[in-house]
Amino acid sequence: MAALGRLTAGVAHELNNPLFVIGTNLSVMQDAIEALGKTEITRTLCQKLADGAQRLRAALSRASKVSEVLRQFATPSSGQDSPTDVNGVLEMSVSLVMMSSKAKNVTVHRDFSKLPIFYCDPQILSQVFVNLLENACDAVGEGGNVWISTSVKPDGRLIISIRDDGRGIPIQNLNKITEPFFTTKEPGRGMGLGLSVAASIVERYGGDLAFSGANPGATAIVTFPTTTKD
Repeated sequence: MAALGRLTAGVAHELNNPLFVIGTNLSVMQDAIEALGKTEITRTLCQKLADGAQRLRAALSRASKVSEVLRQFATPSSGQDSPTDVNGVLEMSVSLVMMSSKAKNVTVHRDFSKLPIFYCDPQILSQVFVNLLENACDAVGEGGNVWISTSVKPDGRLIISIRDDGRGIPIQNLNKITEPFFTTKEPGRGMGLGLSVAASIVERYGGDLAFSGANPGATAIVTFPTTTKD
């Protein structure tokens, strides 16, 4: 995980350098377009240049968001629990997964409730959500849907639900899905460790990870107890 963090931080740093160059040159282009577009002859050309600059700015904005997500994900874990915004960690995890090829044209639907602060290591918690989201995106394939909701039970328990409209989970696999090295994927597509790691992290914080599967669709429900800090 530490090596992945260093790699991600390096990628984000390398991405920021060309982004700065693109942004600077776009400003120069914009100034030149405004100066040129004073006559009828240059107006059409300037419009084409302006349209191109607008598309570049949109791409620049997207790349900047990618860089920021990578930077956040690469932040080293403190190894200590701290007050954490669970919805915020979910959003970061969604942004990270949506950059992968597994999430091609997948639509994510959010229904977040206001949650109390939860004491945990946010970097560790993000591993749970990333693993669950990657599995959901893998199950639905291109053009699928994933629904994420958060809520609080009357007794204070936090509920995080991740549902998809994919192929579902066979009943005979529901009790095996978090076992180490259990996978239904083709050889080379997964080692069967992601959900096992997710389950162990949830248990570390006194929570529970449960699955239900119909065809179509599957749902992963994470439950955490209320936590307080003296």
